[in-house]
Amino acid sequence: MAITRESIEETAARIAPYIRHTPVIAVDSSDFGLTCRLILKLEMLQRTGTFKFRGAINLMLESQDSVEPIVAASGGNFAFAIGHAAAILGKKAHLFVPATSPAAKIDRVRATKAEVTVIEGFYADALEASRKHVANNGGLLAHAYDQVEVVDGAGTCGLEILAQVPDVDTVLVPVGGGGLIAGIAAAIQDDAKIIAIETEQTPTLYATRAAGEIVDVDVGGVAVSSLGSKRLGDIAWEITQRYVDDSLLVNDDSVREAQSAHWSTTRLIVEPGAAVGMASLLSGVYQPRSDETVVVLLSGANVDPASVVS
Repeated sequence: MAITRESIEETAARIAPYIRHTPVIAVDSSDFGLTCRLILKLEMLQRTGTFKFRGAINLMLESQDSVEPIVAASGGNFAFAIGHAAAILGKKAHLFVPATSPAAKIDRVRATKAEVTVIEGFYADALEASRKHVANNGGLLAHAYDQVEVVDGAGTCGLEILAQVPDVDTVLVPVGGGGLIAGIAAAIQDDAKIIAIETEQTPTLYATRAAGEIVDVDVGGVAVSSLGSKRLGDIAWEITQRYVDDSLLVNDDSVREAQSAHWSTTRLIVEPGAAVGMASLLSGVYQPRSDETVVVLLSGANVDPASVVS
């Protein structure tokens, strides 16, 4: 099934009763030492604290008559979204989370009352465990970023950006496995420039673009719990080749500085993976024109506030 602006519009109508239409705010870019027109898309205000809920609830609604439980692997955010969506729709869920995820994220996943299994290692290890579980015990496997329903859901955020900021020039999008940027790119297409932002220690899309094919990468660092997919999704690779204009890397120090800047300037708390867009601006990795309208997508806020505020 192709992912198109039309399929994303259909998804938006389907999930509208369940999601939050998250706001944008225009901020004085000079407060961040910048000169462009700067707008923040506050997707961390979405239910469950990240964009992941859009795809999770869409998958559930599209699979109303499917077998249970819904089985998913995640660094925390998608698992929490699946668990919350399952609770809303009265479905059972079994969630596999890597032990490297922050304790705050694992605790939030457990709070959904879904069955939770913590796996030693990273996201790839949790994904393999979830696949083995479904093979041995049955259930519906939900992929965190490489599934049509999930990407269509993420794309609804892009439709909102177009409606809220019709004169947008550039959207800075965090990238892990690629589900978010695939959805955003499929929704926005050529109506704005799409820039992928990753950390130097989670360079999934960057490495794939450099190789000209999907490759595995080693992951680590401050944003690994949300951006730490070792391999780009097939859907993301197909869509990003058409619509993503550039792929940039930021270092961990710049991510921490961006988190601090969000807090000190706008009193917003964002997780490391959501701070990469601002990190690219503050570090000069992305340098917009002074007349450029830039939307920074703040994708999530599932982080211990003390780690940002202290």
